[in-house]
Amino acid sequence: MSTNGKLQSDTKKGDFLIIGGGIAGLTVAQELASAGNTVTVVDAGYAKTSDAAAGILSSLPPWECDPRIADLIASSSRRFFSLIHEVEMSSGIQCEWQRKGMLILTPPPQGGLRENTTIASVFSLAPNLSLPSNAQGLWLPSVLQLQPTKLIAGLTTTLKKQGIRFVLQSSKLEYSANKITGVRIADGTLLTAGNYILAAGAHSGVLCPPPAPPIKPVRGQLLLYAPSKPLLCIILTADGLYLVPRNDGTIIVGSTFEEDSGFDNRTNATALANLHKRAVALFPCLAISPPINAWSGLRPYLPKGVPFIGVHPQYDNLYLNAGYSRHGIAIAPAGARHLRKIIANPNSDNPLGWQDEWAA
Repeated sequence: MSTNGKLQSDTKKGDFLIIGGGIAGLTVAQELASAGNTVTVVDAGYAKTSDAAAGILSSLPPWECDPRIADLIASSSRRFFSLIHEVEMSSGIQCEWQRKGMLILTPPPQGGLRENTTIASVFSLAPNLSLPSNAQGLWLPSVLQLQPTKLIAGLTTTLKKQGIRFVLQSSKLEYSANKITGVRIADGTLLTAGNYILAAGAHSGVLCPPPAPPIKPVRGQLLLYAPSKPLLCIILTADGLYLVPRNDGTIIVGSTFEEDSGFDNRTNATALANLHKRAVALFPCLAISPPINAWSGLRPYLPKGVPFIGVHPQYDNLYLNAGYSRHGIAIAPAGARHLRKIIANPNSDNPLGWQDEWAA
């Protein structure tokens, strides 16, 4: 094994097949390819949760964040500069990565304040809110955001240019007693590799051979507004609601949290009407600018909201990068780097590894 942080490059450890073409799969593909490995990405074409995301690179709210997630977000923030630079230079697609800052209107619990957080006048940052002129909020000036659909498109283009193979078909893992033997795709072809990585978002649990982590799809619906003039220049969040401004003046409002949706990613008129009502109550100027679009995504939830990034307990050539919950974009670069380290040293301590209670 190399001692400089790179993965082994022999045939057994240098040949990877990744199931999933969302942010979790693509960032792992980039990490492995940068270490000189051969990588194939198999994607079924499901609607990607990472495409549906608002693109806030923070937890909501920060004080409810598990320390393991907080560490991943902080690490990813340091890696995004090089990632975005590479993607934009290679693909020509601008990811709209920028520091907008986030104003939180929900009071934190006692001791909930974190570093880089200040008390600020709401009116000075967002004058169009339905709050008293002397209202205050928690201001996080360093919070970043990006356009997820552009990041996914740009990263896919970049990886294709680097020689990573993409197979756009549904797939199923085939396995023996303790090894994954291949991936059977829809046309009947069996694809093989030395190692396999399951990074298929909300579908990872059903695609995983037993024992499988209890990944549950949780639907989140969002609205898009296009006011006649720019009304918001910062991210707003209050009581689970968030408003995210885009460079073109549009505003994203999200999101519902539907635990019983199953794999149904359709939007629902009643849920969207309630979301619109909440948005207008906070930001009344949206009442004269009806939403122009709506969509939904299936968040891949695990108990405690912490992902599984590590080796499967029974199949030693199967790794999972799954269960990102609502933090997918924000933690993906660090999650991919973490998995690369685990692959290089499977016996190392892993706070994001398999949890025995999942098999109970």
